Amino acid sequence: MDVLDWGEALNEIFTEMDEYDGYHITATVADEAGEVVTLQRENGSLMACDFANGIIIFSDVVAFRQDASGLYINLGSVTSTDPEKAQLLQVTSFRERHGDSTLLKLKEEYGIPMIAQDGKYLLPLQTLSFLTLSSTNTAAFFNQESLIVAKISKIKSTDQQLLNALYSAGLLTMDLWQEAREHTETFQESLAYALDVISQTEEGRLAVETHTEKLRLSLAGLYFAGPQGQRSGALAAYGYSELCMELDHAYGLKDAHGIDRFTDYFMQTGLAQKLFDPDAAKADSAIGEMTEYWFDDGHSGFNGSSYLTGG
Repeated sequence: MDVLDWGEALNEIFTEMDEYDGYHITATVADEAGEVVTLQRENGSLMACDFANGIIIFSDVVAFRQDASGLYINLGSVTSTDPEKAQLLQVTSFRERHGDSTLLKLKEEYGIPMIAQDGKYLLPLQTLSFLTLSSTNTAAFFNQESLIVAKISKIKSTDQQLLNALYSAGLLTMDLWQEAREHTETFQESLAYALDVISQTEEGRLAVETHTEKLRLSLAGLYFAGPQGQRSGALAAYGYSELCMELDHAYGLKDAHGIDRFTDYFMQTGLAQKLFDPDAAKADSAIGEMTEYWFDDGHSGFNGSSYLTGG
């Protein structure tokens, strides 16, 4: 994705978010050599993409991602030496105070490509999505056919959403699902078994058809309608590197788990081989194992599978 085009796209995306009233990105080529592109917000914070050195620098990553009402909260001491007095919470507008800069060595540490060529400044879409949208629980999804920008919660597995809808309607019971699991080996086989039983009544058949059509027309349905199949070696390698980069810079419990770098962590836990697998379903399974078994932190979880698996 061209970073200059992405800057324009961000202005359109954030127009739909009331909490980001006044949000505006100005995208410029910042040096004569044409190898540095900056995305600068209306509050003065910026993201600089240095293509020559393969790095990204945020002048203040909090301010760059913060909504229009965001404030820094600075914990300081009161001027009085009285030990009975509580510490003072000093609140300062983020537009008037600069935080720390952040440096990401995408090429050197993660092998994530940054290409400046023929007037284009290219970064992987997922990388741009993480750096600019993740704080809003929004992401860009591409399935070789459609580019979708949506809340992450909207792109959940359509199969799981169908099960939830039928369960809420009282058509799928725990006993039926247990029976399906006992008579089949995979999730897809269990789903087909349960749907077949439910569809034996007119009410059930109509409910399955109605919910299936509704999901087909949803954003999740559009995403999972992309072509299924194996990942190329290059795509698998990028997915692994991107996952390491995102977790290195965004997982808040690294220290609690004794994690220095996720490349080492994945080797130590035996997840690396699965995450590199050309079968996207196996890589998805590894991410689920990571969040549910290895992290086991009470709030991390697996949200949805790759479009390559069909949902």
